[in-house]
Amino acid sequence: MKKKYWIFVIMFLIAIFPGEVFAVAEYIGDNVCDDSRVRTALRVVGYFIFIAKMLVPIIIIGFGTFDLYKAVINGGSDSISKQAKTLGMRILVGILIFFVPTIVNLVLGQLTAYRAISSDITGCQTCLLDPFNCNT
Repeated sequence: MKKKYWIFVIMFLIAIFPGEVFAVAEYIGDNVCDDSRVRTALRVVGYFIFIAKMLVPIIIIGFGTFDLYKAVINGGSDSISKQAKTLGMRILVGILIFFVPTIVNLVLGQLTAYRAISSDITGCQTCLLDPFNCNT
């Protein structure tokens, strides 16, 4: 089942972004972030991160409310504590998703301290963390 799922996801990405997302695989030289194809691919990833940051809290609140409602209706303290533990794990995952851009910003910020690639990284950083202001 998982193999079919990943094949579907890859075919979907190829259909939507035919030459842009997978063009990064070829050698593009030393100035990686100057290539418009790399910036386009990073901008697509930035859009996914932005959408995840918007949808994850809504999904966590919705599923958490629904699960706790079911546990209260069914009664029993063990089911309520189990659902509360599940809600806590979902909140932890939501917090981790919010920290992904911060971790990426930290890593890219450390790379800019290295002088040989500092001019290249700022373009990639902008496209990944702020896709709406990315110039491809």
